Amino acid sequence: MRGIQLALIGIVCAMAVGCGQPNPQRPSRRMGQPQVDTTALNLMKFNQRMREEADKTLQAKAQRDPNERYALYQWGAWIHVIEPGNEEAGKPELGKECELHMRIYSLDGHLYCDDQRTVTLAKYELPVAVEWNVAEWYHGAKLKMLVPWYSAYGIQGTDAIPPYENVMIELDIK
Repeated sequence: MRGIQLALIGIVCAMAVGCGQPNPQRPSRRMGQPQVDTTALNLMKFNQRMREEADKTLQAKAQRDPNERYALYQWGAWIHVIEPGNEEAGKPELGKECELHMRIYSLDGHLYCDDQRTVTLAKYELPVAVEWNVAEWYHGAKLKMLVPWYSAYGIQGTDAIPPYENVMIELDIK
């Protein structure tokens, strides 16, 4: 009987020691130094390079055609005014509904989208560059915009527009 008790005690002790959680790791020698997330840092650097490349590409395209005069506006958008609109009709207001006809092309002319709809400005229903530049123009304006990917459809894109795609948007503000 005494032998069985000693065997059971031995088994319980062995299980308690052998089945426990692993020992904690020893602290690294770099204690006190912040850990750097290299993946996030590399992604930020990549996006910064892509942003700089988009800005150079759009600037070159904006300056290429002497018949179209582009100017740099908010969010990196280059805008060519085809028709300035009607001053008496007023400007679209943020938070109010506005009817737009928007045609979105790749920079080489491939049509991605032809959309006419009523939107509420400042509700982020449009690409950021369009959203914030529309309020600068009068109803009836017709614009051609060269929009960088970071203020158009970003790193995600849409079903029709690929990620990191710089786009040309023809915009009619009704």
